[in-house]
Amino acid sequence: MLRAWALILTLLAGGCASAPTLGLPYPFSQGLLNPDSALPSRLEPRQRRPRALRRDSAVRKARRCRSRIGQRVEGTRSQAQRLLLSCTLGAKAARRLKINALTPSSKRPQLGDIVIFDDARDANGNGKLDDPRSDVGVVVSLRGQLVRFVYVSGTRFRRGVLHLRRRAQRRFRGKTINSYVRVKTPSDPPRSRYLAGELLHGFARVASK
Repeated sequence: MLRAWALILTLLAGGCASAPTLGLPYPFSQGLLNPDSALPSRLEPRQRRPRALRRDSAVRKARRCRSRIGQRVEGTRSQAQRLLLSCTLGAKAARRLKINALTPSSKRPQLGDIVIFDDARDANGNGKLDDPRSDVGVVVSLRGQLVRFVYVSGTRFRRGVLHLRRRAQRRFRGKTINSYVRVKTPSDPPRSRYLAGELLHGFARVASK
Protein backbone atom coordinates (compact mmCIF):
# COMPACT_ATOMS: atom_id res chain seq x y z
CA MET A 1 0.00 0.00 0.00
CA LEU A 2 2.77 2.40 0.94
CA ARG A 3 4.64 1.56 -2.22
CA ALA A 4 1.57 2.45 -4.33
CA TRP A 5 1.22 5.86 -2.65
CA ALA A 6 4.93 6.46 -3.11
CA LEU A 7 4.61 5.77 -6.84
CA ILE A 8 1.67 8.19 -7.21
CA LEU A 9 3.53 10.97 -5.37
CA THR A 10 6.57 10.39 -7.58
CA LEU A 11 4.49 10.75 -10.74
CA LEU A 12 2.85 13.96 -9.51
CA ALA A 13 6.17 15.45 -8.52
CA GLY A 14 7.72 14.57 -11.86
CA GLY A 15 4.97 16.34 -13.86
CA CYS A 16 1.78 15.03 -15.44
CA ALA A 17 3.00 15.58 -19.01
CA SER A 18 5.46 12.72 -18.79
CA ALA A 19 3.39 10.46 -16.54
CA PRO A 20 2.21 7.09 -17.95
CA THR A 21 -1.47 6.36 -18.08
CA LEU A 22 -1.11 3.30 -15.73
CA GLY A 23 -4.01 1.69 -17.57
CA LEU A 24 -6.47 4.15 -16.09
CA PRO A 25 -9.94 4.28 -17.69
CA TYR A 26 -11.27 7.13 -19.87
CA PRO A 27 -10.99 10.13 -19.46
CA PHE A 28 -7.75 9.81 -17.46
CA SER A 29 -6.16 7.62 -20.10
CA GLN A 30 -6.78 10.42 -22.65
CA GLY A 31 -4.38 12.85 -21.01
CA LEU A 32 -6.78 14.85 -18.87
CA LEU A 33 -4.25 14.65 -16.05
CA ASN A 34 -2.24 17.12 -18.12
CA PRO A 35 -3.78 20.61 -17.67
CA ASP A 36 -2.40 21.67 -21.08
CA SER A 37 -4.10 18.85 -22.99
CA ALA A 38 -7.19 19.58 -25.11
CA LEU A 39 -10.64 18.45 -24.05
CA PRO A 40 -12.11 15.53 -25.97
CA SER A 41 -14.10 16.55 -29.04
CA ARG A 42 -17.30 15.09 -27.52
CA LEU A 43 -17.25 17.88 -24.96
CA GLU A 44 -17.04 20.65 -27.55
CA PRO A 45 -20.23 22.71 -28.02
CA ARG A 46 -22.37 21.76 -30.98
CA GLN A 47 -21.73 24.04 -33.92
CA ARG A 48 -24.58 25.80 -35.71
CA ARG A 49 -25.25 25.01 -39.32
CA PRO A 50 -23.13 27.37 -41.48
CA ARG A 51 -25.11 30.30 -42.85
CA ALA A 52 -24.06 29.48 -46.41
CA LEU A 53 -25.60 26.00 -46.12
CA ARG A 54 -28.84 27.41 -44.70
CA ARG A 55 -29.06 29.85 -47.61
CA ASP A 56 -28.35 27.11 -50.16
CA SER A 57 -31.26 25.13 -48.70
CA ALA A 58 -33.58 28.17 -48.96
CA VAL A 59 -32.51 28.77 -52.56
CA ARG A 60 -33.33 25.15 -53.47
CA LYS A 61 -36.77 25.47 -51.86
CA ALA A 62 -37.47 28.68 -53.76
CA ARG A 63 -36.38 27.05 -57.02
CA ARG A 64 -38.75 24.12 -56.46
CA CYS A 65 -41.65 26.51 -55.86
CA ARG A 66 -40.83 28.58 -58.95
CA SER A 67 -40.97 25.42 -61.03
CA ARG A 68 -44.72 25.28 -60.25
CA ILE A 69 -45.46 28.62 -61.93
CA GLY A 70 -47.87 28.18 -64.82
CA GLN A 71 -48.82 24.63 -63.92
CA ARG A 72 -52.50 23.79 -63.84
CA VAL A 73 -54.06 23.17 -60.44
CA GLU A 74 -55.36 19.67 -59.88
CA GLY A 75 -57.95 18.86 -57.20
CA THR A 76 -59.34 21.34 -54.69
CA ARG A 77 -57.82 24.68 -53.79
CA SER A 78 -56.74 23.33 -50.40
CA GLN A 79 -54.96 20.42 -52.07
CA ALA A 80 -53.23 22.82 -54.46
CA GLN A 81 -52.06 25.02 -51.58
CA ARG A 82 -50.61 22.04 -49.75
CA LEU A 83 -48.87 20.88 -52.92
CA LEU A 84 -47.26 24.32 -53.16
CA LEU A 85 -46.26 24.33 -49.50
CA SER A 86 -44.70 20.90 -49.87
CA CYS A 87 -42.01 22.56 -52.01
CA THR A 88 -40.66 24.30 -48.93
CA LEU A 89 -41.94 22.15 -46.03
CA GLY A 90 -41.96 18.63 -47.41
CA ALA A 91 -45.05 16.58 -48.15
CA LYS A 92 -45.72 15.28 -44.62
CA ALA A 93 -45.34 18.67 -42.92
CA ALA A 94 -47.53 20.33 -45.56
CA ARG A 95 -50.33 17.79 -44.99
CA ARG A 96 -50.25 18.34 -41.21
CA LEU A 97 -50.05 22.13 -41.41
CA LYS A 98 -53.17 24.06 -40.39
CA ILE A 99 -53.14 27.02 -42.76
CA ASN A 100 -55.82 28.99 -40.86
CA ALA A 101 -53.72 28.69 -37.69
CA LEU A 102 -50.48 30.08 -39.14
CA THR A 103 -48.88 32.82 -37.04
CA PRO A 104 -46.41 35.36 -38.43
CA SER A 105 -42.92 34.69 -37.11
CA SER A 106 -40.85 37.18 -39.04
CA LYS A 107 -41.17 40.81 -40.10
CA ARG A 108 -38.44 40.47 -42.70
CA PRO A 109 -39.12 37.56 -45.08
CA GLN A 110 -36.59 35.03 -46.28
CA LEU A 111 -36.60 32.67 -49.24
CA GLY A 112 -38.96 29.78 -48.62
CA ASP A 113 -41.08 31.63 -46.03
CA ILE A 114 -44.86 31.35 -46.19
CA VAL A 115 -46.63 34.62 -46.98
CA ILE A 116 -50.09 34.85 -45.37
CA PHE A 117 -53.02 36.91 -46.68
CA ASP A 118 -56.25 37.99 -44.98
CA ASP A 119 -59.60 38.22 -46.78
CA ALA A 120 -58.09 36.99 -50.05
CA ARG A 121 -61.38 35.15 -50.66
CA ASP A 122 -64.71 34.54 -48.96
CA ALA A 123 -63.60 31.28 -47.37
CA ASN A 124 -66.67 30.84 -45.15
CA GLY A 125 -69.15 32.01 -47.78
CA ASN A 126 -70.97 34.57 -45.61
CA GLY A 127 -70.19 37.58 -47.82
CA LYS A 128 -68.25 39.41 -45.10
CA LEU A 129 -64.64 40.47 -44.64
CA ASP A 130 -63.97 38.04 -41.83
CA ASP A 131 -61.59 35.53 -43.41
CA PRO A 132 -58.16 35.85 -41.80
CA ARG A 133 -55.34 33.70 -43.17
CA SER A 134 -57.51 32.66 -46.10
CA ASP A 135 -54.68 32.38 -48.62
CA VAL A 136 -50.95 31.65 -48.65
CA GLY A 137 -47.96 31.73 -50.96
CA VAL A 138 -44.24 30.95 -50.82
CA VAL A 139 -41.51 33.61 -51.04
CA VAL A 140 -39.23 32.88 -54.00
CA SER A 141 -37.37 36.17 -54.53
CA LEU A 142 -36.32 39.22 -52.51
CA ARG A 143 -35.02 42.52 -53.83
CA GLY A 144 -35.03 45.44 -51.43
CA GLN A 145 -38.65 46.01 -50.38
CA LEU A 146 -40.00 43.94 -53.25
CA VAL A 147 -41.09 40.37 -52.46
CA ARG A 148 -41.98 37.86 -55.17
CA PHE A 149 -44.01 34.79 -54.27
CA VAL A 150 -45.85 31.85 -55.81
CA TYR A 151 -49.53 31.31 -54.99
CA VAL A 152 -52.68 29.63 -56.28
CA SER A 153 -54.80 31.87 -58.50
CA GLY A 154 -57.80 30.44 -60.29
CA THR A 155 -56.77 27.18 -61.91
CA ARG A 156 -52.99 27.76 -61.97
CA PHE A 157 -49.95 28.42 -59.83
CA ARG A 158 -48.89 32.01 -60.49
CA ARG A 159 -46.15 34.47 -59.60
CA GLY A 160 -47.13 37.39 -57.41
CA VAL A 161 -45.35 40.47 -56.10
CA LEU A 162 -45.83 42.75 -53.12
CA HIS A 163 -44.07 45.84 -51.82
CA LEU A 164 -43.40 45.99 -48.08
CA ARG A 165 -43.71 49.79 -47.89
CA ARG A 166 -46.00 50.81 -50.78
CA ARG A 167 -48.62 48.24 -49.88
CA ALA A 168 -51.63 50.10 -51.29
CA GLN A 169 -50.09 50.97 -54.69
CA ARG A 170 -50.62 48.83 -57.77
CA ARG A 171 -47.79 50.39 -59.80
CA PHE A 172 -44.77 52.57 -59.12
CA ARG A 173 -42.59 54.17 -61.79
CA GLY A 174 -44.22 52.10 -64.48
CA LYS A 175 -43.71 48.73 -62.76
CA THR A 176 -46.19 46.50 -60.95
CA ILE A 177 -45.30 46.35 -57.26
CA ASN A 178 -48.46 44.69 -55.89
CA SER A 179 -50.35 41.87 -57.56
CA TYR A 180 -54.07 41.33 -57.33
CA VAL A 181 -54.51 38.43 -54.91
CA ARG A 182 -58.25 38.68 -54.38
CA VAL A 183 -60.41 38.27 -57.48
CA LYS A 184 -63.00 41.05 -57.78
CA THR A 185 -66.64 39.93 -57.98
CA PRO A 186 -69.98 41.80 -57.96
CA SER A 187 -70.86 40.28 -54.59
CA ASP A 188 -67.80 41.68 -52.80
CA PRO A 189 -68.70 43.65 -49.64
CA PRO A 190 -67.82 47.33 -49.32
CA ARG A 191 -64.22 48.23 -48.40
CA SER A 192 -62.91 45.03 -49.98
CA ARG A 193 -59.21 45.13 -50.77
CA TYR A 194 -57.48 43.28 -53.56
CA LEU A 195 -53.75 44.04 -53.65
CA ALA A 196 -51.19 41.72 -52.09
CA GLY A 197 -49.74 44.46 -49.91
CA GLU A 198 -53.20 45.43 -48.61
CA LEU A 199 -54.10 41.85 -47.74
CA LEU A 200 -50.74 40.94 -46.21
CA HIS A 201 -51.04 39.35 -42.78
CA GLY A 202 -47.36 38.44 -42.32
CA PHE A 203 -44.66 35.86 -42.99
CA ALA A 204 -44.36 32.51 -41.28
CA ARG A 205 -41.24 30.36 -41.06
CA VAL A 206 -42.09 26.72 -40.44
CA ALA A 207 -39.39 24.11 -39.97
CA SER A 208 -39.57 21.29 -42.49
CA LYS A 209 -39.74 17.72 -41.11
